[in-house]
Amino acid sequence: MVEAKLLCDAHCHPTDHPEQLDEIAKMNACSLAIMATRMDDLDLVYETSQKYPDKTIAAFGYHPWFSHLVYTTPDPPESAWDHYKEVLVPTPTPEFVELLPFPKSFDEHLKRIESYLKNDPNSIVGECGLDKAFTLPIPGSNPRNLSQYHVSMDHQKEVFMKQLELATAYNRPVSIHGVHCPQTVYDCIINMENQPPSICLHSFTGSPAFLQSWFTPGRKQKKPKTKVFVSGSVLINITAEEKAAKLASHVPLDRILIESDYHAAGRDMDNYLMESFMRFAKAYGLEFAEAEKQFYRNYRNFVSPNSI
Repeated sequence: MVEAKLLCDAHCHPTDHPEQLDEIAKMNACSLAIMATRMDDLDLVYETSQKYPDKTIAAFGYHPWFSHLVYTTPDPPESAWDHYKEVLVPTPTPEFVELLPFPKSFDEHLKRIESYLKNDPNSIVGECGLDKAFTLPIPGSNPRNLSQYHVSMDHQKEVFMKQLELATAYNRPVSIHGVHCPQTVYDCIINMENQPPSICLHSFTGSPAFLQSWFTPGRKQKKPKTKVFVSGSVLINITAEEKAAKLASHVPLDRILIESDYHAAGRDMDNYLMESFMRFAKAYGLEFAEAEKQFYRNYRNFVSPNSI
């Protein structure tokens, strides 16, 4: 296989396996957008981006899978029960709540995200978003069994909107997780008076036809102010050539991104990224060199929309 020199991973999680972070220096990919997802990984994402400034873009955000663990009010709830009975659906049992930690302030965490955005002018916001399909695992179960509980969409939206507003205030791109709720994600952004400069609908799994709302809105629809990109990974949403072709038929060539969405730096991440690259190159009918240059331009346009 021809070796690519300009492959950029628009969404990945190498800090999930810190013991492999030194593999970044050896990787074929020329740039990785590395995502924070929780309260305890911001520091590592920042440290990694500072160690490999020429090969990484730091993304600071809070994933919807963990949104139940934070409260968005100015003051803390009186008890864990008071919090979880409001944010979980259906109402949890007291026994389940006893397995969960006392929630933390999201506003305080947002201040940490903001401080990193200030310290790193090249950083972006992510991974954040909404997930209608996710159910909480039962804490302490082995293997991890799933409960019946979802995080309410209202609570997820509060956490998501705070991050969108922060990204807008600092004029930073956003990498967005959206599962089974493309309309809600769309509404959150389209109804903002001011919007982030660019967004990536990471590993978009909704109906490709829905993307018309973003790229070719109807006469009665609002036109997004943000630059909208869509990414694909062979691990998630373009697992077959047919899926890549269908997505490509609804996404303009200059708005497609490739990603691995993989959790460890190294050869596997490179391989998954290359597979995603080849899949989209074929879907768009591009020769290798042409696709490499195009997808590189797209990546730079997403992460640095104000400099293109």
